[in-house]
Amino acid sequence: MWVAKLVYSYKPSDLLGSRTRKFGVTLTGYPVSSAVLNGRLHVTLAGIISGPEHGKRRFLRDVAKDSRVVRMHVNGDFMVNVVKHPLRIMPLYSPEIIHAKPVVVNEKGEYILELASCDKRTLLRVVDGFRGDNARLQWCVQKKLSNIGITYLMPELTAKQRRAVELAIARGYYDVPRKVKLVELATELGLSYSTFQFHLQVAEKKLMPALFKRI
Repeated sequence: MWVAKLVYSYKPSDLLGSRTRKFGVTLTGYPVSSAVLNGRLHVTLAGIISGPEHGKRRFLRDVAKDSRVVRMHVNGDFMVNVVKHPLRIMPLYSPEIIHAKPVVVNEKGEYILELASCDKRTLLRVVDGFRGDNARLQWCVQKKLSNIGITYLMPELTAKQRRAVELAIARGYYDVPRKVKLVELATELGLSYSTFQFHLQVAEKKLMPALFKRI
């Protein structure tokens, strides 16, 4: 199996990338299905929104108003939407292409994809189709896939637990050596040390068993 990592920059007209950049949030999602209807490609995407609470609320409100959104369901940080896309991106949803990991649209508005295919030429043709979006091919290697990432693999966290984990990861708390102390993270969120530590520990207690079962 050939696997490629592709990163491309947002355009002002982008539905998601322009808004993750504007509101300082990140969307991690997985395409569930796609179909061509009335000359447009309709894609169903399920994803998790992360970032500051006020940014997530504003992001969701703004996305919901866009005419390209056919349907949208939101439950906390979880979102499912059906969006109309131009036909030119159809190769991205070809039966020959596997989304090896969820699509990430980060706070810079960048789209990060890991795509896989049994045929290297097919994979590279898809990558070449995004050259006009300032796409950068990070790497393309041949390897055996042992799993693919889907958003539902993670247990449910409360908003405070999720934000504690997100901040800890973003600031390098889990790096070796650690780049930040718990007290600094607590201060950044405006919480006491003990409250932040509690949220992080409960989140870790939920996450670790779920991850270990899938190793």
